[in-house]
Amino acid sequence: MFHYGGHPAVVDTFCPAFRCPVGDKTHYSLRNANNLSLIKANHVKTYNSFVPKSIRDWNGMGVIKNSSTLEGFKTRYKRENFRKPNKIFNMDHNGGNVYLTRLRLGLSALSDHLYTHNIIDDPICKLCHLENETVAHYLLRCPNFARQRAIFLSGLLEIINADYLSTLRDNDIVNLFLFGDSEFPYQSNLELNKISQTYIIDSKRF
Repeated sequence: MFHYGGHPAVVDTFCPAFRCPVGDKTHYSLRNANNLSLIKANHVKTYNSFVPKSIRDWNGMGVIKNSSTLEGFKTRYKRENFRKPNKIFNMDHNGGNVYLTRLRLGLSALSDHLYTHNIIDDPICKLCHLENETVAHYLLRCPNFARQRAIFLSGLLEIINADYLSTLRDNDIVNLFLFGDSEFPYQSNLELNKISQTYIIDSKRF
């Protein structure tokens, strides 16, 4: 964006580093000569704020940022960063798709997600108080959803065999719950999506 003059002029006033590529500060031929100069950050919150993170993202784009036109940059960026949408993500079962999408994005009402976005002060599960209410806790460990979990795992065993399921870690099962598996047949992913949404609706957590 900065390379093509697409930023507001006021940005130059407060952040003159945008106009100073690394190569302008030395006579050496550096591989990162075209990178934008980083802004010093003494705190993690500042380091992860919009402007410093945007500069790091820009510098990490490789040859894309050397595109000669803005349209060329957009085309290359989309080609390398946007995959064709998964059709099963559009499938809704009894209104569960919106909640499943929020879980995928980390924007759900789970305490861990709310805590991450500074909405609440404590990520602990408010139902059992045993541990942080992550997706893994909600799906696999919270005792309040034992009945729904049994139904979900039973449905999962109709899609994958028990031996394979026994090798999966908690994070693997969570990923199946959220995203399915690109190596599964379409129909299997459709069934997986259905039992995932059924779990969410039956849990009445959201």
